[in-house]
Amino acid sequence: MLSQVAAILVGLVAVLWLMDDSETALASLKNKRVLVTGASTGIGEQMAYQLATHGCHVTLTARRKLALQAVRVTSLENKLYM
Repeated sequence: MLSQVAAILVGLVAVLWLMDDSETALASLKNKRVLVTGASTGIGEQMAYQLATHGCHVTLTARRKLALQAVRVTSLENKLYM
């Protein structure tokens, strides 16, 4: 229960931070290392694409290996290196 609450709070902070000035916030992450958990589908997958587009060095994790490999293939096809 506590870990779920912590995850929700982290998500809310991230959303508020990005809503404040998303271009400036994403630009400040250029050349930074970012770990995206749950990157095989949904919000995690889209965050990985966005972060890679803005120059972050993205590391992906997920429970489903095949879905994660599909994300990697898609990113390589679009020249987004993760």
